[in-house]
Amino acid sequence: MQNGKQCTCCGKKLADSAFYKSLNPKHKDKLTPMCKKCCVKQSLDDAGESVDIERFKNTLHFNDKPYRAELHRASIQQAEKKYSDEDGKTKAETIVGLYFGKLSSLHQYKNMTWDDSTLENKAGEILQIIQVGEDESAFNGHKDYPPKAIKAMHSLYDFLQSIYHITDQQQKNLLSAYIDNRIIGEMFIAENLTAEYDDCKQFADHYLVDLKKLLGIDDQIFAECYADLYDVREGTWPWTD
Repeated sequence: MQNGKQCTCCGKKLADSAFYKSLNPKHKDKLTPMCKKCCVKQSLDDAGESVDIERFKNTLHFNDKPYRAELHRASIQQAEKKYSDEDGKTKAETIVGLYFGKLSSLHQYKNMTWDDSTLENKAGEILQIIQVGEDESAFNGHKDYPPKAIKAMHSLYDFLQSIYHITDQQQKNLLSAYIDNRIIGEMFIAENLTAEYDDCKQFADHYLVDLKKLLGIDDQIFAECYADLYDVREGTWPWTD
């Protein structure tokens, strides 16, 4: 049973392997407080056939883990490709398992907590919560990302803000969200995680379209070509070394 611990949800004493790994400093034993089975069960609807988004978020909140929209979508896409009835699990159970697994295996998410979540606005569109002010950084919330990734975000943000004379707060938010997803996507592709990359690119394209509308431009190359200036010319990123 290894050391074993008690699940805070079902109360059972279980082996360490029955819990998800966690680097959250609050979890001294490096394990989630809720066991894997409870994490899955508490994230599904009453029928146990679909992920209930609010229950899923509550489960993540309880474990002090982030809800990241791009990671959720990536888990859904991966489940669609890899799901099999022979596993003895439903597709919904597979999605939750993949999500928690990615939280502990992908370096950009390992140290994140609930406070690093991306949430949805009333219209249901994904909104990266970003504060941009004179004395603040657009990417302060990414302190757990590799330094060179954050540097690339800052460089690209400053460059595009200057080129397109972006001063409006809404435009700044969209620019930050575009760059955030663009650079994170490149981090994924550097690790050959194509599904996650595709998901981030979809988000980036969404923000880019909205930003172009606000700017009143129809620039087909816009930020796409400028992003290539930042270590992506050879398709490799320095933080993977």
